[in-house]
Amino acid sequence: MKTLIRLVRERESPPMAYGHEYYSIYVSGEKVRPPNRRANYNSPQSIKNNLQKAYPDATIKTGVIIYKEWITRADLRSNPVARYVFGDNSARVGFGGQDREMRGEPNAIGVPTMRSPGTLEKEYFSDSVERDRESLLMGLDEVLVALEDWRTVFVPSKGIGTGHSELSTRAPHLYAELRYFFNRVSEGTCPWG
Repeated sequence: MKTLIRLVRERESPPMAYGHEYYSIYVSGEKVRPPNRRANYNSPQSIKNNLQKAYPDATIKTGVIIYKEWITRADLRSNPVARYVFGDNSARVGFGGQDREMRGEPNAIGVPTMRSPGTLEKEYFSDSVERDRESLLMGLDEVLVALEDWRTVFVPSKGIGTGHSELSTRAPHLYAELRYFFNRVSEGTCPWG
């Protein structure tokens, strides 16, 4: 089995810290020190390059997905480096469900799973509307960017698109695409996938 190395940004550099970031390196789940302490570890790319030299056969992944039962606004505010995902709508309005806890926070990522809040047929996503798919994919792109930026990304363990948006019944192909995405980025650990 290949060695898995995961790189995670632990915190932002404080202002005027000359661009130093704080990263952690996990090899097969264990936090380790950099293999070459004299190497240039000032940038994410230099860290990755030096790890590839030290572990040439390893799989190197950035960021991590953590599934959490319920996410609160206090969670977002106490961990500004992490990103928190919630099921959103394309209009980006409303305060129901996890929206209430996350909307408006700078480290929240809304993944649209319906057009607007409400119960009219026109407000729900459909597999036959390309604009709905594009909205969903744009939200998932934000999650991917956070992972590539070595962020810890928290996702509700009850799922995205599983509540009011009824994505699994109203747009089953889009829901399958959403589940596939989270299963892929979390290495098959998605609890609703």
